[in-house]
Amino acid sequence: MSIDPHQIARRFAELSPERRQAFLARLEENGIRFTDLPMVALTRADASPLSAAQRGLWIAWQSEPDSPAYNLAGVLRLGGLLDVDALEQACNDLLARHEALRTSFTQDADGEPQQRVNPAQFQPLAYLELDEAASRQRAQALTCQAFDLQAGPALRLELHRLDPQQHRLVIVLHHILADGWSIGLIIEDLATAYAARCQGQVAQWPALTVQYADYAGWQQRWLDAGEQTRQLDYWRKQLGDDHTPLALALDRPRSADRDSRGASVRLQLPADTSQRLRSLAKANGATTFMAMLALLNLLLARQSGAERVRIGSPLANRSRAETQRVVGYFTTLSVLSNRVDERCNFTALLHQVRGTLLEAQEHSQLPFDQLLQALAPPREAGTHPLFQVKCTEQSASRPQRFAGLSMSLDGLVAGEVHFDLSVDFTDRADGIEVLIAYACDLFDAERIEALAEDLRVLADAVSLTPEQPLLGLAVRSEDRADASAVATEDVLAAWQRQHRLSPDAAALTCNGMTFSRGDIERAAEALGQHLLARGVGPGARVALLTGRTPGLVIGILAALKCGAAYVPVDPRWPAERRTAVLADSGACLVLGADPGVPGLDWLALEPDLPLPASMAAWPSHVPQLPAYLIYTSGSSGTPKAVVASRGNLAAYVAGLSQRLQLPAHSSFALVSTVAADLGHTVLFSALSQGGVLHLAADEQAFDPDAFAHWQSEQGADVLKITPSHLQALLNARDPARVLPRHTLILGGEATSWELLEQIRQLAPHLRVFNHYGPTETTVGALCQDAAHADRLRARTLPVGTALAGVEARVLDAWLNPVGNGVTGELYLGGPGVTQGYAGRPALTAERYVPDPFGAPGARLYRSGDRVRRLDDGSLEYLGRSDDQVKIRGYRVEPGEVSAALRRLPGVREAAVIGMPGEDGGDQLHACLVLEPGIAVETLRQSLASQLPDALVPSRWTVLEQLPLTANGKLDRHALTRTQATRPSGEGPRGPVEQALAQLWSDLLGQSVMSRDASFGELGGDSLLSLKLLSRIRKQGLQGERKLTLADLLNAPSLAALAERLAPPPVIDPEVVFLSRSGSGVPLFCLPGLIVNSSEFKPLVETLGGTRPVYGFVSHVYTEQRWRGYDLPALAREYADYIARTVKGGRCALLGWSSGGELALETARLLQGRAQVDFLGLVDVFESVPFHPRQIPDEAARARAQPLLDSWLARSAMALEWRQLFALMDERERDALTEHVLAHDGQLPSDGPDLLSREFEQWALLDKRLKAARHVHAPVPVAAHVWQAADSLTRSERLRDWSALVQVIEQRCVAGAQHLDIIRHPVFMADLARALAALDVNRQPEGVKFAEAASVF
Repeated sequence: MSIDPHQIARRFAELSPERRQAFLARLEENGIRFTDLPMVALTRADASPLSAAQRGLWIAWQSEPDSPAYNLAGVLRLGGLLDVDALEQACNDLLARHEALRTSFTQDADGEPQQRVNPAQFQPLAYLELDEAASRQRAQALTCQAFDLQAGPALRLELHRLDPQQHRLVIVLHHILADGWSIGLIIEDLATAYAARCQGQVAQWPALTVQYADYAGWQQRWLDAGEQTRQLDYWRKQLGDDHTPLALALDRPRSADRDSRGASVRLQLPADTSQRLRSLAKANGATTFMAMLALLNLLLARQSGAERVRIGSPLANRSRAETQRVVGYFTTLSVLSNRVDERCNFTALLHQVRGTLLEAQEHSQLPFDQLLQALAPPREAGTHPLFQVKCTEQSASRPQRFAGLSMSLDGLVAGEVHFDLSVDFTDRADGIEVLIAYACDLFDAERIEALAEDLRVLADAVSLTPEQPLLGLAVRSEDRADASAVATEDVLAAWQRQHRLSPDAAALTCNGMTFSRGDIERAAEALGQHLLARGVGPGARVALLTGRTPGLVIGILAALKCGAAYVPVDPRWPAERRTAVLADSGACLVLGADPGVPGLDWLALEPDLPLPASMAAWPSHVPQLPAYLIYTSGSSGTPKAVVASRGNLAAYVAGLSQRLQLPAHSSFALVSTVAADLGHTVLFSALSQGGVLHLAADEQAFDPDAFAHWQSEQGADVLKITPSHLQALLNARDPARVLPRHTLILGGEATSWELLEQIRQLAPHLRVFNHYGPTETTVGALCQDAAHADRLRARTLPVGTALAGVEARVLDAWLNPVGNGVTGELYLGGPGVTQGYAGRPALTAERYVPDPFGAPGARLYRSGDRVRRLDDGSLEYLGRSDDQVKIRGYRVEPGEVSAALRRLPGVREAAVIGMPGEDGGDQLHACLVLEPGIAVETLRQSLASQLPDALVPSRWTVLEQLPLTANGKLDRHALTRTQATRPSGEGPRGPVEQALAQLWSDLLGQSVMSRDASFGELGGDSLLSLKLLSRIRKQGLQGERKLTLADLLNAPSLAALAERLAPPPVIDPEVVFLSRSGSGVPLFCLPGLIVNSSEFKPLVETLGGTRPVYGFVSHVYTEQRWRGYDLPALAREYADYIARTVKGGRCALLGWSSGGELALETARLLQGRAQVDFLGLVDVFESVPFHPRQIPDEAARARAQPLLDSWLARSAMALEWRQLFALMDERERDALTEHVLAHDGQLPSDGPDLLSREFEQWALLDKRLKAARHVHAPVPVAAHVWQAADSLTRSERLRDWSALVQVIEQRCVAGAQHLDIIRHPVFMADLARALAALDVNRQPEGVKFAEAASVF
């Protein structure tokens, strides 16, 4: 007896979910797979479940219901004589054939989304007569208009007649109805139906065996019967537990509140390159798309430094015959994860990518949102989970026929992006086309253009030599600009030269005593002769067991005179460590205290040691001889000795001196431990440059008030200190006295902007440098002048650029250079690279590697520090490569969390470390020093609102001060021993929180609910969130506020969600009601910067009370004035007010001067919220960058700084000015220098009063700086432009609006000037005419829109 597969399929569908899995198992025993069975159409209820893929889009729409980001849109260009009636009938035939196009969406009582197929009814086709430009604008407006999925079918069709031979059919639909494949089906079926209707017939299509809703039910039954578990197991294994976002090079830091605006860069690969790639793919059993996908993996690996790259790719998911001709959303977004090993060749990478893609297609039924719920990666606001780059293969469109008409299709986009990057490949006959769409809030166009060029170069390289290891292909050239030569002098020779110049000059002070250069030189000579007499000579090692004493300096000079190397040993070290270091160093003698080591000779450091009667000859100064050994901590716990030569030390001192340009005879404060090289900066600078060295005793160096008193007495010009040490000292009662008089050098740790700002407040004149360098490259290699650092581009103060002679290379794992902004490891070369680790040849070979770009024999030190090069050439320190910890599958840099904590109000100091947790994984432990009265729980909530859950510490400890090591660095080991207490959870407060807690408890099955817990932490996923949203609405908890799914998902705690449900009252912008009468379209006037709303009153009189007129008050006259010209925030407030006022209705906007820019941005933000019928732009000048006429030299900058500081000292607005100056880039700071010098420092200082000249100057400069940084996006709106005749004669340029809006009228007002055009009779009459046209239900003259109600 034959078995009817359709009968089996129906029998399976009729079974209960519990029995289906057993049924499938029996089928497989008989050699029948479920996929072998046909897809059958079953009787459906009025409402049926969504498909798995549709559910994800439904959730996305619930999160952002006003976003058009998921609109699919295109314009069908039809050439020839069109039968409009036949096309209208064909459109209705199309709707009748495909149920998906008649589908709307609802929710059941439990909040479950459902789809409902509406009956086929005749729908008229919207028809407009427009010109080409107006058609384009209208099509874009339709594309950018969001759909309400619950209101009706999310489809718009609109026909534009350009002339008898040219028509445009605009097609816009939401992705939840159809995928890209469906667009082709819609056009084909529409063409077939149109051809038939032109003949007076009905199209004879092959019948569809199933509709999309049938597929949705079939898929759900299959997944429920075990397929979901099987596919989920595959993806868990494939993607693992590391879900760290791809660290692409960004131009701006990622924020939680993302701007969805996007732009794109297009690239076409040359025809020969494209052909080689096609041939390469074919030879390896792959497609061209697979080859391009492999290429993109390689590019992203190089751009991010990631070993494994994840790319999201939509898969068509139409392998079954039944679905081939069905319109619907079948696409599944899959995550393709590939390991990029550049030791392999491109062919190997292509095979891997091919296998990954084929396996993904085999497991493509599991929708992305369910994968997301199962893997539960840490959610970071502003970051797409699991992947950040999407790649799609687009089919090349070719000219086709539409019945008897010519036809082509132009795609449209809403200008919004979902991902950081979206890369589309189209294989065209003349070459492979690449379209890279990018998020404008993250990237500048220049960076994406450079990315596209890198892709082109890589494509050429891999297609020419696919068998060559990747690490050798398209290697970026290394810039050698860092390594400028510098003259060096042995430090001992430099000291002796200074001694000969002035032997009686002071050399150092200690404990109230002053020692001259002659005193020190005589003592060093005597000690050196004693050392020679004891056999100490070149290459020998002498230990110095002393603190910051004159004996330290004398011992160093004596050892160097003998040609020996000194080994500093801190007397405060534990005896065991002292003994180990003395034994490991091979020291033949100890100077200073008795080491207590049997058999080891020692000699006390006596400053009055007599010279011998007969002087032995001093050895020659050989640069290759070791100068000192410094012991650093090792990962194994055993300290290791770095050997620095005299040549290394000489090169460092020369390079630093050239960079710092310190005044002659400066004085230097030494406060760090003698056992580290941090203090060498001031020690050897003082000795070689003739300065005075002030040695701080221990009781002074670490007591804030004692140090402030000591520093004020000594008056040191230069201080070198770690940020942690300085932060502790600034707790002194008078913190300004802690700082040096001329130059502060910070080093050893990352420097926060908050600490820098504190220093600026205390000492505005002080020069501050960030100095970076491992001991292995002789004290320091990079230096950054804080005055020239760009805080908008870096998380902490950059570590700067290389000193003279230093090579600073940022390389990837294969020792290839990386591009600007890309994270890599810092390798340092040049004369400062030390000899290596004493007695550790294997470790030396591991860390000191051959320089692949240098001369033969040149070496680089591998620092282990992750950095990136900024656009100005400076380097930003990102952390140690071995400091990262993994928290719930997320690689975390504790320094990022520390920086975020330090920015919170009430936090004096903060440090975060990774520690083992109770569950075996890592946890973050935050150690804090707080202002009195600050609660840890408040800080935790504030941090949770800024960082993803994975970055919020699990353990919190409050300390009186952070522990420091002997050399002033943060003692991380001591932090691990602190006792941690977790903030205790508190129950719900108030009726809203209690009602929410009950809903959470019902949905999550938990009886105890903390107000500090988040819905996600407790196990709530997006599906449960939908049910929660439905129940909140049903119980009326949201009140008047429209709560969205995004509100639920983004709320960090129950308390925060309750606050969103009962938010503080809306604060409106200040508005003057210029006219309350009239029924015309309301007019909203946006003034310029220093303009009063009363300037619009003559205009209101001209309008004659025909409409309400509102005048926004310029922000400079409101309580928000110190926020400055924040154009996005101002426009958002204006748009919110207008939307609330007109309640979705019509409005007219008028922007004068800089108010025109505000009006444009307000119009953009009103899209989909109100109908902007009129946009008037009156005499708007382009923003003029604040740039100098001529770049000032260093002498000019030096003259300007004291003048600027003197003016700020007089100003009551000094804080506001400094905040403004902090925004400036280098050119803007040069313009400031020029301005200060031009006015000889005599700038207004009459305070913050609204009418003061100083405030006016501040407001104008604030606007100039911020406006120059704002990039306007095009807005699909028509605009009238008026310009004053006088303005056309000025040097400033009036803005050209044509690239941003459709300018339908532009008039020059004769006799008008910028400040009076708004009251000019010609302008006022023009405006009244244009507005009057709105009130008779027609557009202003020049627009051909014939409003036609479209139900599509």
